[in-house]
Amino acid sequence: MSKPTRQEQVVAALAARGCREVASGSRRYRKFSNPEGRLALYVGQQGAVRVGRTVSDSVSVTDAWHRYLGIGGTK
Repeated sequence: MSKPTRQEQVVAALAARGCREVASGSRRYRKFSNPEGRLALYVGQQGAVRVGRTVSDSVSVTDAWHRYLGIGGTK
């Protein structure tokens, strides 16, 4: 069995925290509802994580998420 991709690891972590995937108007990002607030979470094809109301208004939190989850080469 192959190692899960970064996107799969981030999606699994979001699901474990109660986030649900919702319809997204973007081809690049999967959108997740955040049960703790109004901001949505967006996960890119390579595991990039963004937070904001829309994709264009969002900011990257990839490094912090990957450190928190212990994935990738970021220390």
